[in-house]
Amino acid sequence: MNKYPRAGQEYKELNKCKSKLDASIIARLLNSDNPKDRVIAGQLYDNNIAKIEFAGKYEAK
Repeated sequence: MNKYPRAGQEYKELNKCKSKLDASIIARLLNSDNPKDRVIAGQLYDNNIAKIEFAGKYEAK
């Protein structure tokens, strides 16, 4: 069962990500007003996705 992190979660929890860049992107998504962004952030967090395309596509390595 996937447990998605909630908006406002402490930054130290995001440090489990592969890089600080991932953590900063996920932190931005978590703080978004759009619920879909928060779901994407949860998926990125759960899967430790490192390769992120800025064209709006998110995919695993």
